[in-house]
Amino acid sequence: MDDWQDHALTTRHMHNRNSRRPSGKGKKGAPFDVRKAFGEYEVKCASWERALGELDSDDRQDEDAAFELLRLTEDGLGVLGELVLPGVMRSAVVLAASRKTLAIVTRQLSGEDEEDETEGSGEEGDDSHDDDEDDDEDETPNRFDTFEKNSFRSPKFWLAWNGTLTRPKAESPPPSPSYKHSDSPPPSPTLHRTGSSFPPPKPASSSTQQVPAEGLGYVVFTGNDCRKFKGTLNCKELGWKDIAFSGFKAVSRSESDRQLLWGGRDVETGWREDEGDDGDRGARLDARRRVIFD
Repeated sequence: MDDWQDHALTTRHMHNRNSRRPSGKGKKGAPFDVRKAFGEYEVKCASWERALGELDSDDRQDEDAAFELLRLTEDGLGVLGELVLPGVMRSAVVLAASRKTLAIVTRQLSGEDEEDETEGSGEEGDDSHDDDEDDDEDETPNRFDTFEKNSFRSPKFWLAWNGTLTRPKAESPPPSPSYKHSDSPPPSPTLHRTGSSFPPPKPASSSTQQVPAEGLGYVVFTGNDCRKFKGTLNCKELGWKDIAFSGFKAVSRSESDRQLLWGGRDVETGWREDEGDDGDRGARLDARRRVIFD
């Protein structure tokens, strides 16, 4: 009797243990490595395509929409990147593990916490100097541990973006025609128009303007390998509220220190653009970049 019970229990135990481990897959509880998210994603967004279709043909761009994650913030609380919807939006983005953390990171990127940090580092700066040196070796790996708790089912992130929108300028009345007879060529026989014999002037390429804007969103990756994602975006100026966008990874990359601007401020150095500059306030895609290899 004892032998029969031992055999049954052993067989049942082995059966359950084998059935709970899918063949060909790693450990189910493997920790999430946020560096898996670094890379460029091709983006699909129906709202962007509709907004692009409303533009004049001269203002449309043939570029593909792209979403790229570059590196962690200096404190390791956020993931920095770029979101480009050509002809509509060009922005820097930051992902964070929670809404509260996202608020902290965006304040730091915009420089709102600079004064508080300066006041708080005066008295304790000398006392904590030695301790900081002892912990330098442990800081780098710990920066990537922040996002492990996000991978219980699928890695989830709150998103904030800051950049520029391409918007049409307000229409202005056409310039007054010249009344000098000597400046007027002979009328063309092929044009049958009342008034002027010239066709209306072609709209200038500067019919659009760059408008600063910012917004929030959400991103969920389908797995810890971060090959695909689904998310939402909000933009008050465009009338977007939780509009859907998705993408899949086209290229995986190592951590990159490409320059990013948040509200016209460099996210690393704090340098600010000249207020008279018409350049992009968000991401600078044409900037030179240097890749950091592990």
